[in-house]
Amino acid sequence: LPIGAALQAALKGSLVLSCRAPLAFPGGGGYRHFEGYSFDPAPAALEHQVAEAADRALEMCAWARRRHGVDKVAIWGFSQGATIAWSCLCRRWPQGGQLDAAVCSSGVLLRDFCNAATPLGRELRPAAEGVGVLATHGTLDGTTPYELHEETVARAEALLPALRVTRITRPDGHNVVAQQESVAWLAEALGA
Repeated sequence: LPIGAALQAALKGSLVLSCRAPLAFPGGGGYRHFEGYSFDPAPAALEHQVAEAADRALEMCAWARRRHGVDKVAIWGFSQGATIAWSCLCRRWPQGGQLDAAVCSSGVLLRDFCNAATPLGRELRPAAEGVGVLATHGTLDGTTPYELHEETVARAEALLPALRVTRITRPDGHNVVAQQESVAWLAEALGA
């Protein structure tokens, strides 16, 4: 992936892992982590798929630390991948401090994290102190509307006040906005 190559160049000596979402998108055209969409997840997504995807991502982070001796770990997600990245920042996890930074591109922090009566709401836990998050979004996004980005940042700042959220928005559609700036931000966030 072009982003992976840019990350390896910016983060010398880093390990860049890319995981494909496990579910095929209906009609082809890619993969997804959960049924439905970030802006309208299916009941199964809210009941277990989002939590399972976040757990898989965090397990991969823990594996990278153990197997490769990585001392700093970041997660970068686009669309549903960004929703999973936001979810990783909210999930209870037996080994705290799994993430040092996150880039969330064109995704949302699901509303269910705000409701303690939901499966996701029961899993909410404060993020580690000082974790940096870059939230990027296109203001012309027709798939995950920009208004949801505004709601997501407000929700994240209310639910997870220890996060350090930085935002980059551009007049762009549903894609990874400001790639070069995002790579530079991540390199700085990780001290590279």
